[in-house]
Amino acid sequence: MKAYEFVENLKTIAPTRDEFADLEVTEEYIEREIEDYHYRRRDVPLSIETYQDEMLELVKYWNVGKKTLGMIRFHSELILTEEYVEIAVLEVDPIIFHYSSKEYIILDHEDRERDFGKLAPNGNSFLDALFVIEEAFSSHSEMDIEDEPTANDVKEKCLQLLGSEEYSALVDLMIGA
Repeated sequence: MKAYEFVENLKTIAPTRDEFADLEVTEEYIEREIEDYHYRRRDVPLSIETYQDEMLELVKYWNVGKKTLGMIRFHSELILTEEYVEIAVLEVDPIIFHYSSKEYIILDHEDRERDFGKLAPNGNSFLDALFVIEEAFSSHSEMDIEDEPTANDVKEKCLQLLGSEEYSALVDLMIGA
């Protein structure tokens, strides 16, 4: 999935105000939840190399800072090292794009030399799988993600998009299937 397609697709699953009508939540909470599905193009793109990778295109050209998708929270400012760029965290553990392998990996927040697993072979498939997971979690989804067969279906679809069991960490961490 291209970055701009991801941005447009997220809008189709964004919650509406009506979905919060019966919940005891603040107006600020409602605004934040709806806003997480609407990305705005940056006035000035970040000065990072994208390696023709769609996730990095998303980060470079779209204002994703502090956006939350499931348990993933994008950084306002990227963390650049000689080996990788850190784009987000999954709960507290860093999600990185590794320059040499071009893969997305999740690192241990206590020991950044240790990785917890590979998330995706590239940004295109990462965005594809992330959208499938987000769609399953969306508040107006017909799916019951707590239902084991449904969770397994989501996992299977994501692994097809990711291309290998090698990248199961994304699905395992996001939905526990």
